[in-house]
Amino acid sequence: SDLNQKTLDMLVEELRSYGRSLMSFSIQGGASPEGGTDYNKDLARRRAQKILNIIGTKISSADLVVKEPHVYTWEDVADSLIARGQKTEAEELLKYGRAKDVAGWRRMMASNPAINQIMERQRLIKSTYTIRRNKVLDPAESDNWGKRNRPRETLAKSRHNCA
Repeated sequence: SDLNQKTLDMLVEELRSYGRSLMSFSIQGGASPEGGTDYNKDLARRRAQKILNIIGTKISSADLVVKEPHVYTWEDVADSLIARGQKTEAEELLKYGRAKDVAGWRRMMASNPAINQIMERQRLIKSTYTIRRNKVLDPAESDNWGKRNRPRETLAKSRHNCA
């Protein structure tokens, strides 16, 4: 969709703004519990790989990694419903999910917008990145850093000698 493309363009622009300071970028696909676990894991991996391939054509200075996909369960959806104060609905959805009663959980999805909202969030792709920042310490910062990072043995000896 246009929104997905705009979001991807903004991410690429942000990553490119770091130039050679961008050290690594990782991405993790997610999938909601409809369908089989293996299918969902593969779907989440393919979604993430597609995005990484696009980013990889525009970013060359960083390590690019696809993390193991996160496939949510019906228990995860139920926990989110409980957090929204919908314990009865959570128990009913769990019953349908565990029984693989597709018609049951689809009816619930059609009648309860919260379930769709939760599952849409589970399908999101998450990314993390690491940048390198170099900073020149002023003399006061340098002194404080040196004091905090002095080996403990030296500190113990200097305290002992002062007594």
